[in-house]
Amino acid sequence: MDPHDYLAFLSESQARMDLLRDLADQEVPITKSELASIRSTTRVTVHRNLDHMAEWRWVENDTEAKVRLTIAGRLVFRAYEKFCDRAGNEAPKFLGGSPHRPALLRYLADLDSTVGYSTLQAAITASQSTLTRILDGFTTRNWATQPSRNQYKLTDLGAQVAQAYTAFTGALDWVTTHAKLVNRLGTIGRILPLDALAHGDMVAVKARPADPDRAIEFYANRVREADPDTLVGITPVASPYLNEIHKTLLETGSTIDLIVDTTVLETAKARYPHSLKAAHDLPIELYCHPARLEFGLAIFDDQAILGAYNEHSGHLWACLSSTDRRFRDWAEDLFSQHRSRATEYRAEA
Repeated sequence: MDPHDYLAFLSESQARMDLLRDLADQEVPITKSELASIRSTTRVTVHRNLDHMAEWRWVENDTEAKVRLTIAGRLVFRAYEKFCDRAGNEAPKFLGGSPHRPALLRYLADLDSTVGYSTLQAAITASQSTLTRILDGFTTRNWATQPSRNQYKLTDLGAQVAQAYTAFTGALDWVTTHAKLVNRLGTIGRILPLDALAHGDMVAVKARPADPDRAIEFYANRVREADPDTLVGITPVASPYLNEIHKTLLETGSTIDLIVDTTVLETAKARYPHSLKAAHDLPIELYCHPARLEFGLAIFDDQAILGAYNEHSGHLWACLSSTDRRFRDWAEDLFSQHRSRATEYRAEA
């Protein structure tokens, strides 16, 4: 699906954006009738719009026939609000009204110079009347200026709107494409760094029925290839596979700072006591977080890897990996926040 189509869906009707906003305001599931009553909208309209959002995994039903926004849906709403903050509240409706409008905006932004009307007409597959109306819309909004007759150039404001549109549609497309993974991240998914998600370097790897170890093998390979001097991370499970990966690093001279929660620590004491005792003589700092952890995280060299786990089996189900500075900075802040709440665990000799 073209990323513009998501914007077109949202901007085509104010009721759709209102519905997304009303769902974002709810922290608990709500019935469709209650949603309709918030803005005196018909249930038919609510049902129809929710069907589309459910298809994209922006919303989900619970067991009591109530609906709620998913983590992906909340990211979509965050991306929309950020777009409006950067481009103006009217920009989504205008740009969503026709694919020719953002196409022309991007063309002018990429060109970054004065261009003649005939050149624009050749570059954009739109009729003369459509092109003229779009350019009039740009100049009216101060997105473009006319240095001379039939000559156009994007203004600084227009360039800002173009950047905001690219960031918004990129994030919207990425979140929707990877909604199943995003929705497995739990509450941490709500604060994913939107500007980094659509970066070309972001890699998403999910386990498959025929390849259940795909994500953990991806993580193991990345760690082995990097052979980092230092690794800091968070893990919500007691996993012998992860233990072996990290033990190999430690034995080759790496240092590790690892945060686990109380449940993981107690499980490790009961099932892997020898591993904990062995940690006493290895360069690993282990920290215990007071709250239950929902995600995994590893930061080493220039990359950060975020892990989503199967809530039933506890196996690593998916990884998000990136060397984008914005993603790594976000991951480092996330680790620091959890480290500040954790207490150091001293393994017994």
